[in-house]
Amino acid sequence: MSEFVVTVTGNVATDIRTATTKQGVALASFRLAITPRRFDRDKGWHDAPTSYVTVTCWRTLALHAHASLSKGQPLVVMGRVTVKEWHAKDGTRGGTDVEIDAITLGHDLTKGTSMFRKAVKAAQPESDDREEARESLSASLREAPTEPAAEPAAEQSPERSPEQPPRTPPMPAAGTAAASLEGAAAA
Repeated sequence: MSEFVVTVTGNVATDIRTATTKQGVALASFRLAITPRRFDRDKGWHDAPTSYVTVTCWRTLALHAHASLSKGQPLVVMGRVTVKEWHAKDGTRGGTDVEIDAITLGHDLTKGTSMFRKAVKAAQPESDDREEARESLSASLREAPTEPAAEPAAEQSPERSPEQPPRTPPMPAAGTAAASLEGAAAA
């Protein structure tokens, strides 16, 4: 079977689920809602039907995804695609799952801003039981109801503690280095 790498944009549609394999390898998984915009001469711009894919992250990416992402946030995900047929144990239903084994991901900066914090490197075991962990998470995601992803809140939530940085940093003031760079680019 050949594999291919894709880059998709969408919104986090479920809470981030985490697990650890028997060998101690971190795993995170979530559903990504992908809703393309289409232009129709008669109707103008409209949303096409939403597709859902399962995104799986391993090791350090799993830890960072769990710490950084929440339901409704816009993402850009790059990873390897697999398409799998599945059937319920009782044989009454089945379907096809599209999964992306994420290589990298991040917030979609066309929809808002993000604040990067460099992480301290943690050791992870090299061996893993990916297939067993993936099947366990895939089964639990199939059982969870899929809800449309909510748009992220524009305001900072009031329950955020003062130690946590705001999700949206303020724009640079005139005269700062960033404003100087913008002026230099315009010249």
